[in-house]
Amino acid sequence: MANKLISIIEEQREKQRKLDSKLLGNNNEEEQPFPGIKLRQIDSNQFSNNNDEEEEQPFPGIKLYSEEKESQKRLSNKILLKNFISSNQVEYFDPVEVAHQLTIIHSKMFQQILPREFLYFKKRLGWFTSKNDSNFKCKKSPNISTMIINYNQMILWVATNIVQKEDLKDRVKVIKFFIKVAKELRNINNFHTLLIILYGLRIDPVHRLKETWANIPARSKYIFDDLISLVYFSNVRTAQRSASRPVLPFLGLALNDLTSFQDHNELL
Repeated sequence: MANKLISIIEEQREKQRKLDSKLLGNNNEEEQPFPGIKLRQIDSNQFSNNNDEEEEQPFPGIKLYSEEKESQKRLSNKILLKNFISSNQVEYFDPVEVAHQLTIIHSKMFQQILPREFLYFKKRLGWFTSKNDSNFKCKKSPNISTMIINYNQMILWVATNIVQKEDLKDRVKVIKFFIKVAKELRNINNFHTLLIILYGLRIDPVHRLKETWANIPARSKYIFDDLISLVYFSNVRTAQRSASRPVLPFLGLALNDLTSFQDHNELL
């Protein structure tokens, strides 16, 4: 009797097992090796996506851009610089970004100068062929002529942005902005653009704004006083030699040295 009852129970279990296998699938026992513990199915695509991201981001914390995004970023920087130069409210731009974009422009101009261009210096005329028209480029030194013209125009541009402001507070904001730009230029060792900004702040129409300079904050005035010593050639020469590379040197220093060499040779 007992054996018969056991066989009936085993038959019922076998029927229930077959029924469960039909409902859940034949491989259910393999997928659930631990009775009572439900295993979560993991999507294999999840790991493949993570591996792709790791390959695209080899440096943790540094966001990398694709070539398309990089070109869009360069285009936006060009638009930013164009709007900045034509704007009458330069004080609202980021001074660090402006310093970097000006450095890119002047470094490309500087790299286009050929060594032989320095050999065509004409006394009292410099790299121009006419005293009356400074916009007429010397054919033998076109890249040096371009940088000289840009140098003079940017000095006037800095001064114009300051003196055109009728309100004293606005003039103070613009001067503070250019001091911040000059500070960043010094940090990245761009002496050429730095000297342009300093000469623009030191030009007579700006220098005579006594009341405006009196309202410059002490911190900004301290930074300016520390940088203004570079307008002297001996100081900028020492700073360029001791600066870590890369350096964008002040072109006016090289041109001044050539003038001195020519004057000295004529006296011999």
